Amino acid sequence: MKPVEIATAVRDILIDEGKNETLASVVDSESKRIPFLHKFPSDCCEPATYLLGAAINTIHPNSDILIYTGKYKNINHFWLTVDGLIFDITIDQFKNIKEPIIGSRHINKNLISSSTNNINDSFSSWDQAHKEEWLIFILKKLNDR
Repeated sequence: MKPVEIATAVRDILIDEGKNETLASVVDSESKRIPFLHKFPSDCCEPATYLLGAAINTIHPNSDILIYTGKYKNINHFWLTVDGLIFDITIDQFKNIKEPIIGSRHINKNLISSSTNNINDSFSSWDQAHKEEWLIFILKKLNDR
């Protein structure tokens, strides 16, 4: 799968899992659910971005993947780039944004970056519990497609 296809599939998986709340059943614990997934794309840009980046990195380990932390109109937000292409699978949580950014060369003018990290550094330091189980679940779902 190409990064654009992975991004579309991961977004679909997160939407489905948010509705069904079945991702918790992977690890059988309420505390292991991805935060705010039931509200996807709202309020879950951080875990969604890290999981997308980690999934792409697993499938395309030689890609240059950067995680951006910043703001969208003064609201904290996360997105990533893969080999220079922009991916923001949760930007449509904001008013007047109709669709995600998947593999674009153009960034939304309201996204302002405050820091950038390599996916390997970002994902390894991401302090959300159970991130590996979530990633394994996402990769299995991708493989099943």
